[in-house]
Formats: sequence, C-alpha cells, structure tokens
Amino acid sequence: MYQQAILVGRLGKDPEVKHTSGGKSVATFSVATDSGYGEKKTTEWHNVVCWEKTADAVGQYLSKGSLVFIVGRIQTRSWDKDGETKYRTEVVAEKVQFLDKKGGQNDGGAAGRPAPQPAARPKPVQADNSDWEDVPF
Repeated sequence: MYQQAILVGRLGKDPEVKHTSGGKSVATFSVATDSGYGEKKTTEWHNVVCWEKTADAVGQYLSKGSLVFIVGRIQTRSWDKDGETKYRTEVVAEKVQFLDKKGGQNDGGAAGRPAPQPAARPKPVQADNSDWEDVPF
C-alpha cells in the first residue's frame, strides 16, 4: 500500500545537500508542523529527503524558516551501527512547493540574514527517488 504524506510547515535549519557516488543530488532537512492552539499547541518535526532537481532547488532557494508545502511518501529505513540496528522514518518528497512571498522576508529565518530572493520563483519540482542504495550517509 502506498502511504502519502502532505506537510505544510517551516524548515528547522538550512537544507543539507550531498551527492551520491553516482553524482545524484540528495537534500535532507527537517520541517516543523503545528497543531492545536494556545497552551494546547504542539509542534511535530518531520525528516524530509528529496532527490535530483528537487534537491538542487531546495538547496538553492530554501533556508531555515522557509515555508513549504510537501507531498511525498513515508519511508522507514534501517541500518546497523556498532552492532545495533538504527531506524529512521522520513518523508521522501515527490513535490516541494515554496510558499514564502516572492522576494519577501522570511519570518522564521536566522536573525540578521535576509531571506533568499530569487529573480524568478521556481516551479514545483518532481523528484526522481531512484537509487536509494547509493546514499552517502
């Protein structure tokens, strides 16, 4: 069964873009979503990974505090480290749409650092999520 995730939230830190040994771009970042209000407000953090053109666009245009709309699938992967099995659940983004105002200030960005201001707002990018085995981390 295909699991789909839809998130609207803000980046918790700048995206980290790496390249696989095969030259494919992969970006990882966390997104905070809120629910409730007042004293009942809670924040949930989601690990997000995206590939190829999506990863390149995310690395170029997004930073801490950027507001995004993400559509993707939920994936849990595991690996062994020091004889212990580790697990990570993440959203593999198939679509990332930038929601901040064009050329506007980024409310949640780092203090004293202006939001990125691209000349033209990029269109949402579709991901190619193949070659997961080739991830360098």
